[in-house]
Amino acid sequence: MADSRSSMELGMTLSLFIMAWIALVLRVWVRVKILSTFGIDDMLMTAAMALFTVYVVVILIGIAHQMDRHYTDIDPENFSVALKMEFLSGIFYATATPCLKASIGTLLLRFVRRKLHIYIIYVGIVVSIAGNLWTFFELIFFCTPPQHFWNPAVPGSCKKPAELARATLGQNSINFITDLVFGVLPAFVVSELQMNRNTKVSLAGILLVGNCAMVATAVRFKFVTSLPLDSPDFLYKIVDARVLSTVEIGVGCAMGSMVTLKPLFKAILHLGSSYKYGSASNRKRSDYANQLHSLDNLDNQSRANDGVLPLYPLHTTHVLAGKEPHNRSNEWERPGDDESVEARGGGIQRDVTYTITHDKP
Repeated sequence: MADSRSSMELGMTLSLFIMAWIALVLRVWVRVKILSTFGIDDMLMTAAMALFTVYVVVILIGIAHQMDRHYTDIDPENFSVALKMEFLSGIFYATATPCLKASIGTLLLRFVRRKLHIYIIYVGIVVSIAGNLWTFFELIFFCTPPQHFWNPAVPGSCKKPAELARATLGQNSINFITDLVFGVLPAFVVSELQMNRNTKVSLAGILLVGNCAMVATAVRFKFVTSLPLDSPDFLYKIVDARVLSTVEIGVGCAMGSMVTLKPLFKAILHLGSSYKYGSASNRKRSDYANQLHSLDNLDNQSRANDGVLPLYPLHTTHVLAGKEPHNRSNEWERPGDDESVEARGGGIQRDVTYTITHDKP
């Protein structure tokens, strides 16, 4: 039974860790190589992944020292190390989570337009940081000195387990609320973005999968509300809550990075294109052929003139010149191929009128 639980936790942890790192590497590559930019949200996600890496290392060391077994099945020489790894896993969970939430919130700020949405995101970031810092200090000062938690031979004392349980429950509640806000808010934001339906569907799908982190946080309530901190067998009973914590951070980091890979998805899946042609050169050749065909038709109509109307029609062409506006939110929001010239115009614009007349030959 213990071996199966160890294998389950080990496999889950490594799978999420590898998936999150692959997504982060692709994110950095897209940002640096394709977009030549590296924003605050990228820095925060990198920090979250660094802390998550330490968290995973701590979990692996703890599993190697029988951290997920019954009290009676743990070798005496491993018990102190197992307690220490459990303590450190809570510390790095409480530091990686706010970095992750802040990264996702900062990323959403690239999309939002309304002030209400901006205020909601900022409040979510601040509340997430405050709630996790609260739990962080509760863990640090749960025992004085902290070493007394994993080594009873060190003189000291600990607080009542109910105090730490309340802090952990409050942390989980705050994480669930921020996950809920950051998971639902994009549904309203994406609908307002200037992008075609294929791109909206792809972005909404990634954000929807990202809500799996919210599900893990919700299920974690079941185990957080009854933490057996006063039980000598609490290392075994807390395994499920720890696995859900790993799922929350791992899925959040992976999906938070995948949502920035639109340029890569566009290159592979040809998202955002309404043309049926395979390449830009084909579109140019087709446009040129259509122009020639239009000119031929005009020439044929002029030759068919019987002389009753000696003048060619008067043609007036309006040309709107300008540059691309700089207020587009990010690389997800770009003018599609089927967008009109007026929709693509922005910045300084100039309306030029050309009048073309033709004399009778």
